[in-house]
Amino acid sequence: MTVEPWISVSSTRDVGVADGLDGGARFQPVFLDGFERGARFAVWWLPANTSARGTVLCVPSPADEALATRRAISAQAWRLARSGWIVLVPDLYGCGDSAGDGHEATLAIWRRDLLRYALLARQRAPGPAVLWSMAAGSLLAVDLAFALDQLLDAIVLWQPCADGDAAADSLAGVARYSPQLLEALSGLPMQPPPIAEGGRQPVIGFLEVGPAKSPKRERECERECERERKCKRDATEPATEPVGSADTADTPGRIAATTRKLLKAWLDAGHLVTAQTVPLVSRPPEADGATAGTQAFAGTALPEALFDATVEFLDPLR
Repeated sequence: MTVEPWISVSSTRDVGVADGLDGGARFQPVFLDGFERGARFAVWWLPANTSARGTVLCVPSPADEALATRRAISAQAWRLARSGWIVLVPDLYGCGDSAGDGHEATLAIWRRDLLRYALLARQRAPGPAVLWSMAAGSLLAVDLAFALDQLLDAIVLWQPCADGDAAADSLAGVARYSPQLLEALSGLPMQPPPIAEGGRQPVIGFLEVGPAKSPKRERECERECERERKCKRDATEPATEPVGSADTADTPGRIAATTRKLLKAWLDAGHLVTAQTVPLVSRPPEADGATAGTQAFAGTALPEALFDATVEFLDPLR
């Protein structure tokens, strides 16, 4: 049985005995200096019993969904640390426990925050460098990837947003952010970073949480996979539509239309990208005004399949 790590939003551990060490990983809350307008709060998740294999920077979502995803982020960071990854989970300026108020935040400040976070993560250990984000934060992660050209080995995006407008819409109901910030975010594209000729390409994974597959759908997937394997063996049958693609996000086991569009754009640009939908055992409660990204993680049940898929996606990196 997996024991969830203690952190401020978890009720499964006694705060009086929290020592930052738990099941092969440890966490270290810190206030980081060297940023403009005050210190930034972050949590380092570190391997307790193994040497570091690389670093993961979690690019946080600035929307209200950040509170809903914090528990899932902590649980995933703990699992990655147990696998040997050093994970940095920070708060941006004006968010969480970092300095500043939300109405003072600008895209320029957030960009500088993320560049410094990336530097701090790289200084912590050698090995592969990974960006990991979710929902509205995926827009900031992709924007950061442009600045970290040739310096990344992998990018993992949970519930990636469609574009800057979608990210700005998810923040529009957050009173603490200025109209100028929302306008700047809406202008950001979710387009893939350019690939330098002969340069290093990061592997990219889009991971979604969806309803669990029904037994009927499981059988259909098995038949589709068998047809694909047969096509590869004899190349005599036309290829079928791959498992995990469809026009709706509500079809069990299939990729949402917005993610499918992103996948095509990134593949057309020459990137090494895959997309996968993992089942959520129980659908989370629908929260008033919640975004799709929020709804995916707001329930009490943690998406174990998503955690496993993320660890497995990064496992080949050495």
